[in-house]
Amino acid sequence: MFPAPLRAFAGGDAEDMNWKFRLPGLSECTLADVDGEEISLLRARPGAPIFSHTHSGTETTLILSGEMEDRGTVYRRGQVSIATSDDDHRPKIIGDETCYCLVVMSGEMRFTGAVSRVLNLLT
Repeated sequence: MFPAPLRAFAGGDAEDMNWKFRLPGLSECTLADVDGEEISLLRARPGAPIFSHTHSGTETTLILSGEMEDRGTVYRRGQVSIATSDDDHRPKIIGDETCYCLVVMSGEMRFTGAVSRVLNLLT
């Protein structure tokens, strides 16, 4: 499923990753942390909760499979979403297929929703 260069970098394909539970239907595998930029894979099932959040830096997301809607735009395989510190957003996984994404994030993520802000105390 993953392109050959990503499989080589990550050490395998989706089924080989050490996925960590984040929320129901949402898992993450951190690949590297280089100069303050975290590189990770995200696996999200359609309808998985992704809470409203912003960043102190930039979040760049490459869609590897599936579909994600963010700020009124639908992103599909091969497309890239970029969210900066100016963006308070709540991506949604849409369609019927599990969405796999490669995410590069600089800075910290901060939850902004009324209920999800409590998660900032846990991270």
